[in-house]
Amino acid sequence: MKNFKIYQNIILLVSLLLLSMQTYSWHRYSDVTTGAIIYNSVVSESRTIALGVNKHGHLNTRTGNIVSNAGATGLAYKWPSGKSRAVGSWQDATSPGCLCEGWGVSGNGYVGRAAVDTGGIYGLTLDSFEPSIANIKSVTKMGPTGYGSTPIKDSEILQITHDYGPAPEAQHTLFQGLVTISNISDGVVNNVRYRRTMDWDIPPTEFREYVSHGGVSKSIAASSFPKLIESCDNGFETPDPLRGCRNLSWRGSTKNVDFDHNGPQDHGSSFTFQFPDLKCGESVSFMMYYGVANTRVKALEAIKAVGADLYSLGASRASRDGITFIFAFKGVSGVKLATDLPPKAATLPSLDRVQATGKILAYKDRLYNTTFEYRKDQQWKGHLYRRDLITDGDNKGDVSTSIAIDAGVLLRDKKPSKRNIWTATNGVLTSTKGNDNFTTTNRSVLKTALYRDTEIAVDDEVDDIVNFIRGHDSYDEDGDANFTEERDWKLADIYHANLVLSIPPSNSDTSTSEKSRAYYKKTRTKPYSDFIAANVSRKEVIYAAANDGMLHAFDTESLEELWAFVPPPVLDKLRQMHKTKGSDGVKGKSNSIYLVDGTPTIKDIYYKDQWRTVLMAGLGYGGKGYYAIDITDPDSPSHLFSFLHDGSKRVVDYWASDGTLTTYDYVKEVVPDGLNYSKLSEAWTRPFITLIPYNDELKWVAVLGGGYAGADEESAGYARYIYIIDLEPSASLPDKQGTVLKSIELASSSESDIANGVVAAISAISADSASGANYYGILAYVSDLQGKTWKLDLAHSDKNPDVDKVDSDIFIAENHLNAQATLANDRLMYHKLTNSFVDGTPYHYTGTGDIIRLQRTDDTINNRIFGIRDTDFPKHVNTDGTISYTASSLEDGFTGSCPGEGKRGWYRDLSNILPDRQWSKVTAEAAVDAKYAYFSVYSPVKSETCRVDGESNLIKLEKKCGTSLTDGSSVIDLGIGIVGETTIYKGNFYTIVSNRKESEAAFEGGGPDIYRGKVEGGDGGGSVTTPPSSVSTESWRQVF
Repeated sequence: MKNFKIYQNIILLVSLLLLSMQTYSWHRYSDVTTGAIIYNSVVSESRTIALGVNKHGHLNTRTGNIVSNAGATGLAYKWPSGKSRAVGSWQDATSPGCLCEGWGVSGNGYVGRAAVDTGGIYGLTLDSFEPSIANIKSVTKMGPTGYGSTPIKDSEILQITHDYGPAPEAQHTLFQGLVTISNISDGVVNNVRYRRTMDWDIPPTEFREYVSHGGVSKSIAASSFPKLIESCDNGFETPDPLRGCRNLSWRGSTKNVDFDHNGPQDHGSSFTFQFPDLKCGESVSFMMYYGVANTRVKALEAIKAVGADLYSLGASRASRDGITFIFAFKGVSGVKLATDLPPKAATLPSLDRVQATGKILAYKDRLYNTTFEYRKDQQWKGHLYRRDLITDGDNKGDVSTSIAIDAGVLLRDKKPSKRNIWTATNGVLTSTKGNDNFTTTNRSVLKTALYRDTEIAVDDEVDDIVNFIRGHDSYDEDGDANFTEERDWKLADIYHANLVLSIPPSNSDTSTSEKSRAYYKKTRTKPYSDFIAANVSRKEVIYAAANDGMLHAFDTESLEELWAFVPPPVLDKLRQMHKTKGSDGVKGKSNSIYLVDGTPTIKDIYYKDQWRTVLMAGLGYGGKGYYAIDITDPDSPSHLFSFLHDGSKRVVDYWASDGTLTTYDYVKEVVPDGLNYSKLSEAWTRPFITLIPYNDELKWVAVLGGGYAGADEESAGYARYIYIIDLEPSASLPDKQGTVLKSIELASSSESDIANGVVAAISAISADSASGANYYGILAYVSDLQGKTWKLDLAHSDKNPDVDKVDSDIFIAENHLNAQATLANDRLMYHKLTNSFVDGTPYHYTGTGDIIRLQRTDDTINNRIFGIRDTDFPKHVNTDGTISYTASSLEDGFTGSCPGEGKRGWYRDLSNILPDRQWSKVTAEAAVDAKYAYFSVYSPVKSETCRVDGESNLIKLEKKCGTSLTDGSSVIDLGIGIVGETTIYKGNFYTIVSNRKESEAAFEGGGPDIYRGKVEGGDGGGSVTTPPSSVSTESWRQVF
């Protein structure tokens, strides 16, 4: 053994000398082993494998070492009985000798790499490192280094994320590591490569092991990227992907081929992958696996279970088919995984212009709108503006030139101690005490929530988080060594969430049908009219979900913040905002991340003989969870429930009204049906709150889409669901609200390569909105990401559908249109279907386009606009069950013809409407009036530079036929910028166009512009029964 160790060190020394012209000292990289250890289970008795990960994402950490055969933990196994090591001891397979495990990435000729003994950290900066008991996420950035080993400031071109956790399909055998490489530069990144290399040291014969490679030949032979371009079993290889894999021929190393049981000797594995060039904002993801099985057969079974297509196996000299360690990959052999969401900054079309992504809110002759500004290494700067409208004269409906009120400025000037910030956690913080319990006084209670499933921090770290959220400069971002002063700005970006308004209740439901919501309201034990009378003077409040981790409540008149709520599911994410704390005159840094990012829904509902106003919202890009609060009295809100699916930990969490947390590990235990949120993905869908018939009663529910499925979540079955959430106390779980009443799977298309999910909000038809709807409940309509539209039956002719019968006609999902979407043609559906009746038949209007990769300009893009009609209405489902159809069943509106008998509506190719603007995509939900439908369309410009200036249009088409106006007014040119969603108010049509150059904006400064179109002869409500008659171009007004 000793001779082998000496021989190994000789080989290691040779390898190090060959790395580059630079000389490295191991002591110089002493900090690269700072990391954490995760286990395959949060339950200590169930832990059998462990993974030690350093801050930059490579293995073999000396921090908290648990193994007995080495000084660092890499891939460790709790030794079983009947073997030659102590039973129950942790034995490692990558760290006994050279700490060679590492990775490297390249782009545009630059390299970043991370390993302990084979070169240390070079070309990388650490963005964040978040460990817990079962998960670790490391985020780094790579760029040119100049004369040092650290990238030149502000020059990073790639962001690399390593997200480690137990593999759900083989939790007792494998860890998975989701690797995402994202282009964060200002141009195309070419020659993108990634290398992973490691040295097997398999116990009990640590330096005499057998190594096998599988899937190598197939991956190298793949006809498209990503694919393997080089492999070898040199365990001491540099992580640099631009260097060749050196063949240690005297050691029996084998290159670029499959082989079994090579050895026994001291060697490992190195795999280098080539990826397509990454265009503006693009990402590529693949999965990596580390693990161990008791036998080689079981190891191969685990590899098959997760679908890995390339692997290395390591076994000891003592038993080459016995205990087998695993190193494998998926998504690198010619078939890409679904792309994960790009980094937050990469979603912006420009880093130096003001962005406005939310819908304008119009109320009492005022417009409310949000904007935000990117700031590097700080929280992004959010604004909420209030502008008055001109109410008389020739300019009636125009935006006043008076100075706008900005809630962001008001909050900037508010002392942190004067703010009211509250949460609900641990069953202790049940009384909000003036809506202000998120304080350092409650440090001991908040600590366990802020540092859940990880090492509990010292008090100072907890105080830093709490004070930072409240508005203190805890991390010294201005570099003046003052950690108690206020931050220069407190309101973060309100990005993907629209503003919502809560006003005193009023009865807008007028239907006389016994099956209507209006009838329900007046027949309760406590009628709705009593609720209206009791709340006639209730405060008017605007609610805004922001990525500072809070739902903010603002007074509509003054825009002063009344309070802010930190939803329980984001508490343990707040620490991710911390990047570095300033010292010695060096500025501290914070990370701008997604936290509270979904649009709320507000609804008055009735249960336990009491009317109350409920707000419910998803986390949006911030996570797989929802929260609900009671805002009946806006001065005294209370938490109702929250739930979260943590896909990385394979658990579902439920927070009761007092913040008490219940967690279920759905891999190990049976989860109660009412709490099984395990198919929920990124919670983008705005809740649709409604009444449905259920078991001889009418029940208040929220209808949600399953969300956005990222890399590898499609294979796990996430997102492609509709959830029906019970907002009343559950019959089976009477102490809980927000339980799952039903989950309905929407079938995915085998012809589409898009990871399916449901992110669009629900639209619906009920007895309150259509006279022909002679049923209780609603017929709901929704689209999925694969470009399919669905009709969901949540209605019944009586209140007592037998929900246990297979033939019950409630909870049935019926596929209508299939737009045949693929990643190539870009026809993803993100937007809510806009309903409108035409000649007594409901039409649903929408358009396609990948808004996540908005600047994509591939020639294969072919987006469309649709006007789909439900010719079966008011029937709940199609009688013959064969409703699914494609564009061939629609009329092409370009021909000028209306849909004839048997046609299901119309479609238009954007390329026909905008022939001189290729790659166009619909960016928002459609708007309608009595005769026309309006679509917001953005057309990017093809360029090697990422953040370019595309152009926007408003497309106006005849509702019934999809035909263009003969006078040429169907295409309204909005100029350079990105057009958002539209608002119709008092005879005017408002939409916002952001990301403008200063020279293109209406006023100096380059801020977003509001476009106003005048509605002729209508009330501006856009309703089905009394819609405005038409919209004409009126004016521009720059309001920020």
